Amino acid sequence: MDKRAIILIFAMLLLSGCGRYLVNDPDIPIPTRSGTPKKNKPAAGKPIRDKKAHVFLKKGFTQEGTASWYGPQFHGKASASGEKFDMNQISAAHKYLPMNSKIRVTEIETGKSIVLLVKDRGPYVHGRIVDLSKKAAQKLGYFKKGLTRVKLELLKLPDEIPTFFIVQMGVFSQLDNAIIQQKKLVKKHFPAFILGDTKSGFTLVVGPYTSESTAYDHCDRIEDAGFKKGIIKDFIVE
Repeated sequence: MDKRAIILIFAMLLLSGCGRYLVNDPDIPIPTRSGTPKKNKPAAGKPIRDKKAHVFLKKGFTQEGTASWYGPQFHGKASASGEKFDMNQISAAHKYLPMNSKIRVTEIETGKSIVLLVKDRGPYVHGRIVDLSKKAAQKLGYFKKGLTRVKLELLKLPDEIPTFFIVQMGVFSQLDNAIIQQKKLVKKHFPAFILGDTKSGFTLVVGPYTSESTAYDHCDRIEDAGFKKGIIKDFIVE
């Protein structure tokens, strides 16, 4: 293989995989609680529980943004669904759609589309809305360029939708400030993402978690990592 081919392959992997975060990736463990509190850190209290739910999904859900793809670095490893990721099968990763949601992803430039199931979580780079397996990216036609603009449409939810919980880390009036904080959380291996522009601003959250106890535990771990205390909220389908 010549030098130019090696450089091209490396660039493709960098473009597609940068920012990928798998919740259950054995090489990226969930941060553990520290046994020694930091100096000058206020005494830990129970995380704040806000009973006001955040509705994340409504009928006719669509998104437009960037699609990336992932493959060799994660092939054969456990995905967030618990299944082993197979880059040679057609699947998708999304930050919060329920596992086994059926979606259609359409490349905006060409109009070409593919229907597939959500089997994983990610990507945790703001602006990227979906991560496709290598095989799916090949079928959609953007494998070589790594990234492409797409429209995502929710076609069907799974029969059983779990109760989700999130840790809300703040609402920002400026998107740039939200992105700075999101990058810091992701660097510490927390699945942080920014919910779209709303009347109140840009909401930075971590999750979603399928059990309230896990949300409480991770809220504590986030604080132990040096971030302010988050607020636990229900994350629901309306």
